[in-house]
Amino acid sequence: MEIISDDSFELEELPSEQNSEPVTRKDYRLKLKDQIDFSVVIDGNSYPLIDASVSGVCIAINGDTPFEEDDELPQCSIVLNEQRFDGLHGEVVHKSTNGEGNWICGVQWLEVEKETSKQLKQALFTLRQEMFENA
Repeated sequence: MEIISDDSFELEELPSEQNSEPVTRKDYRLKLKDQIDFSVVIDGNSYPLIDASVSGVCIAINGDTPFEEDDELPQCSIVLNEQRFDGLHGEVVHKSTNGEGNWICGVQWLEVEKETSKQLKQALFTLRQEMFENA
């Protein structure tokens, strides 16, 4: 570790985490922020959807929302306008603030029924097509 110093400040190099694995997303996340009728329902509470893929979502939360990293969320649903996708079992990947200082939460799906996955994939594909056509 090297310490750099001059009259006004001192910087200390932080050791890197040798055991950390890079985070890689396997699916494109469709940005859905500010869509009125798009949400995720967890234990009966509705949270605005920021983005979604077949493998997970990012939702807007309050700072005091009791989610912590690695929490399991067994009863989740995604609502996209009139469509509702039930039977999702998730895990909190992160709870943090975004660049604007708003609290967000990333949820990765641990279990998704095969038919639900197929229907969700089709719904997201259709939304992506509509967004690109209207761009």
